[in-house]
Amino acid sequence: MNIKLAIILLCFSNLIYSQEKWTYQSDSIYKSNKVKARKWFNGKKLTATTFYDNEGRMIKFQHESFLGGEQRTTYFEYNEKGDLIKQVDTTRNGKPDKKALKKLKKMGLDLSSKMKSNKPEIEVSTYEINYADGKLLKLTHYNPDNSLNIVDHYKNNGKTQIRDWYRNGKIYRQSTTEYLDDFQKEKYFGWEIRPNSDKSEWNYTFEYVFENGHIKEFTRFDNGEKKETTKMEYDNSGLLVKASYYTTERFEYEYYK
Repeated sequence: MNIKLAIILLCFSNLIYSQEKWTYQSDSIYKSNKVKARKWFNGKKLTATTFYDNEGRMIKFQHESFLGGEQRTTYFEYNEKGDLIKQVDTTRNGKPDKKALKKLKKMGLDLSSKMKSNKPEIEVSTYEINYADGKLLKLTHYNPDNSLNIVDHYKNNGKTQIRDWYRNGKIYRQSTTEYLDDFQKEKYFGWEIRPNSDKSEWNYTFEYVFENGHIKEFTRFDNGEKKETTKMEYDNSGLLVKASYYTTERFEYEYYK
C-alpha cells in the first residue's frame, strides 16, 4: 500500500477514535476570541467540527462520516468548578461510501469486507469519570453494549496518560503518553497484540520549536530516528489555522456575537 495513503488513513482513524489533542489550544484563547466553533479540514474536506461554550470549553465534537458512513458526536458537560462530569458518544450509522471504497480498492486497499451495514441507526456509548482530591484519575469508555472499550489512567497531574484498549474483555493494546503541557506530547510508546497474535511495539518522542509563545513546528522521532516535521501557522489572534506534514490540516472558526 502507498505509504502516504496509509498515513492519511491513520490520521482519519485517529481523528475518529481519539480526538487528537495536538491541534487544540487552551480554553482561554477560545474564550478571549469568543470562538463558538472550529471546523477542521483535511485538504478541502471537512472532517470534524468542535463546539465551545462562552468559557472556551469544548462542549461537542462532531466528526463527519468517513468510509463506513458513521458520524460520531461526543458531548461534554462540566460542573460549576469547570470539571468534566459527563461525556457521551452518539454514533449515527449511515451507508458505506461505495465510491470511495471502490477508488481505494483500485489503489490496492480493499476495505469493503470491514464495513458493516447491519448496525442500528443510532448507537450511544457512555463514559465513567473518576476523580480523587479534585484530580482526574480515570476515564472509562464503554461500547454501546456496555462492554469495555478504552480505559485512560492519569498520573502526574494529568501529564502522564496510560490508555488500555479492550477486545472481548481483554487488553490488546496499551499506550503511555507523557505530555509537555495539556496538549503536546513529549513521549508516546506502547504495544499491541494483533488478531494473528503478533505483537508490535512503538516508541516515539517529539521535539518542538517555539516562536512568540506558539509552537512553530515539531518533529516526531521513531526510536531515535527522525521522521516527519509538522509546521504550524496561526492567525493574528493566535488561533491555529494550518498544520502541514504529509497532508495539510486547515482550521476555520465561527464566533459568538
